[in-house]
Amino acid sequence: YLKGKPVEQFSKPSDIKTLTVDKLSGKLPTDQTPDNDKVTDIFAPWQVPTQSDDVHVKVKIDKVTGKLATDLTPAADVVEQTYFNVHSWQPNNPNWENPVQAWAKANGGGTSPPTTKDDLHTDANRPTIGFSSPTDGSSVSGTIQLQANPGGTQPITQVDYYVNNVSVGSATAAPWSVSLDTTTLPPGSIVIQATVTNAIGMTATQQITVSNGNTPASSAPDAVTSPSATSGQISTNQPIKISWTNPNNSNLASVVIYESTSSDPANIGTKIQTVPATVGSAGNTTVDVSKLTPNQTYYFTLHPVNTAGLENQSLTRVSAQVLP
Repeated sequence: YLKGKPVEQFSKPSDIKTLTVDKLSGKLPTDQTPDNDKVTDIFAPWQVPTQSDDVHVKVKIDKVTGKLATDLTPAADVVEQTYFNVHSWQPNNPNWENPVQAWAKANGGGTSPPTTKDDLHTDANRPTIGFSSPTDGSSVSGTIQLQANPGGTQPITQVDYYVNNVSVGSATAAPWSVSLDTTTLPPGSIVIQATVTNAIGMTATQQITVSNGNTPASSAPDAVTSPSATSGQISTNQPIKISWTNPNNSNLASVVIYESTSSDPANIGTKIQTVPATVGSAGNTTVDVSKLTPNQTYYFTLHPVNTAGLENQSLTRVSAQVLP
């Protein structure tokens, strides 16, 4: 029919809208709408949706109990889950409604989120902890035992010890103690912290302050210079690369790398590597850090250590992100 007819160009009327909607509800997407359920479509002015998606509900679930997570649910046990419920145009007519519900269940929907809250991770099930050695305000020297007394209604799995926010060891069985050589620490006031974890992932922390009476035989080495870090990428197996130049202290022995996910410079996290060091510009060093979580920013603090075991306590740090 169109053969030989003139070609006509049609222009879209100004009141025709192109919008992104939720494909199940046909309504405007919200932060609850999954990306894979969003579609773009063309609407006549009388069809433009004004209501928001009420099909999808995103909630945080305690994966241990299957109930709604609370402020007491450990972060490692919290998962975010999206539920969706759809209905036919005639929900009271089984001939219409039953096939729609069968499709929903076959595609991961058709159920409502839980209404009860996590009743396992509660105040009653929090662990308790207190120090038996050393005592708060005491003076220490030489090698001492850090010993805490954990308790509570649930079995204890681990006690982690920190000195001035630096991990110094963990205990996984009674008497829940670790040794600490205080001669490697600066003289004066030091903060000791114990964190207990129980079998359901709940934690408690106790902190004391003691006085270190040791006088170190030498000073700690200087800080590293020119620190930098490049992002890693999971899909290409590319690790994070950390680089720096070692200080010029003649008795330099190594550089310790601490890893943290906190942006707080005072929270240097956990020791992950000890790198043998050479002095000065000859000690330009690059190390790889792999097996990390995608879309997570990591902060790395670098502490040079000398042959006497004295560790630089500066907050020299770099950060990098792990890409998917």
